[in-house]
This record gives sequence, C-alpha cells and structure tokens, in this order.
Amino acid sequence: MKNKKVEQYQKVKTILFRLKTGCQWRQLPMKQFFRIKYPWQIIYYHFQKSSKDGSWERVWHHILKKYNFAGNVGHPVGRQPQAS
Repeated sequence: MKNKKVEQYQKVKTILFRLKTGCQWRQLPMKQFFRIKYPWQIIYYHFQKSSKDGSWERVWHHILKKYNFAGNVGHPVGRQPQAS
C-alpha cells in the first residue's frame, strides 16, 4: 500500500513539474522523479484520464487549499479586499 501512495505522489509531482515548466511530455526528467525506469507516456495517460473524469481538478483544488495558494479557489491569488 505504501508503494502505491508513493507512486501516486510521484506522478502528481511529475505532472506539477510539467505544468510549472511547460516542458514537452517527452522531456520530463523521469529519472528525477522515479527510481525505476518509467516511461513518460504513463504520466501523460494518467493526466489525460484524470483530466477527463474531473479527478485532476479535485486534486488541484486540494493542493491549492492545503498550501494556501488561494483564499478561494477560482479567484486570483493576492491580497483579498478587507471590510472597513
């Protein structure tokens, strides 16, 4: 069970790296994220699958909330208006 959680975590980290850098899927530094030989196509497949079924959006919102990147998901990050 632990290995499966680690594997999922590494897949999410790899997808976040891809989204942050804008690199091509083929150019993902797979050795940086995985100890075993792992093809980039697997990461692409999981991203496409989770994007289509809506689970990636749920993961993304969870990450934003957990690390407090946005007060309200869907609103720009930055100072929020304060009542006077």
